[in-house]
Amino acid sequence: REKIMTFFVTGDTHSILDIDKLPRFFDGKESLYTKDDYLIICGDVQACGFSSVNEAQTREILSGLPVTVLFVDGNHENFDELDDLPVEKWHGGKVHFVEDDIIHLMRGQVYEIDNMKFFSFGGACTIDRAMRTRGISWFPQEIPTEEEYEEGWRNLEKNDYSVDYIISHTGPEDVTSALCYGSEYD
Repeated sequence: REKIMTFFVTGDTHSILDIDKLPRFFDGKESLYTKDDYLIICGDVQACGFSSVNEAQTREILSGLPVTVLFVDGNHENFDELDDLPVEKWHGGKVHFVEDDIIHLMRGQVYEIDNMKFFSFGGACTIDRAMRTRGISWFPQEIPTEEEYEEGWRNLEKNDYSVDYIISHTGPEDVTSALCYGSEYD
């Protein structure tokens, strides 16, 4: 019997701050999965992080999982480092390979994996950036550009605006507010 590909989705891990939940989740189940299965992290991974020590630990933990890690960027990433990685094509869309098994899904892309289409669009606005340092703990690239939006629309149009999943770090404010996730900073 052919094995069915498995996908897991989780939110922020913020480098080593909240990453321990991942090895705990897979503990004792490693033999059930392979690198052909996927864990999708919806932003704030910091595989390209603010601290080289934490970044190395994050990559070691993620690579040690029995699955391949896919992620969209959040607002807490080292975008200078992430943007220095070469852009490659993977499953129909642009990616950055942080490691062979840690893959950044770039903004506005459509990926076809196991006959399913995934639209990725990371980014978000850091609400506490006044307390952060530009180029160290905050990066202007966290906010999507007009070009990224346009590329996303073009890729959606090529796919008849039909995808199975949308992978994002955050949603539009009117949507999150309607879902009762209003900002405490309003």
